Amino acid sequence: MKRFGFTLAEVLITLGIIGVISALTLPSLLNDTQGAQVGPKLGKAVSMFEQANQALLTDNNVDSISDIFAMSNNDSDSEEGDYFEKLSNHLKISLYRGTTYTISSDASSGPCFNQPLNFRPRFRYNWQSKDGAVYYLNFWGNVDRNSPPHKRHLGVLFIDINGDASPNLPGTDVFAFSLRDDGSLFPVGSFAWAGDESISPTWQTLCPNDSIPRGYYTCTASIFENNMKVMYKMR
Repeated sequence: MKRFGFTLAEVLITLGIIGVISALTLPSLLNDTQGAQVGPKLGKAVSMFEQANQALLTDNNVDSISDIFAMSNNDSDSEEGDYFEKLSNHLKISLYRGTTYTISSDASSGPCFNQPLNFRPRFRYNWQSKDGAVYYLNFWGNVDRNSPPHKRHLGVLFIDINGDASPNLPGTDVFAFSLRDDGSLFPVGSFAWAGDESISPTWQTLCPNDSIPRGYYTCTASIFENNMKVMYKMR
């Protein structure tokens, strides 16, 4: 007599094989899907921010941000707030009024990142764009006038490309840049991002391709150096 269908053992073996294959391939597929969205969002946020800075400099007929702001105090939010208020004339941003959330520290990326980052509503240095990205700026204070504007490091700018929506993690949806005095942004992890190439961490060593990063903020440079693609293993 001919037998039609499958035995229970055959079905279980088939399901087991499918499960093993899924376990091996699903993380990679999820990483690729998630990573494919990061590059365009981050690139747009950076491009709009730099263009707004150039418009701000043009309006004030200067070639450096420090010609507009005193840059004398990095212990309060006053100068960051003043800067963002003027920048809002050229970039569609407003004070962030979402929920309070904290980004984990990432000390391996350098000394600037060894403390958790708190995004809190109604603080003048937390601003949000119309498409949901949140900007957090920390000025470093006095500016070294002995170097040209494109080499002056004013502070660190953090961009959360999807606002307070989870996962809120460095290298996944939160990225860091050096804000230069000419209004340009240097990705953390790129050569000389902190002004000293000899001691700067680089993405090649802390966020190598196809590997789990040791310094997630340095992955910002990895994305820009790899044609806006995520080449590292995201969380």
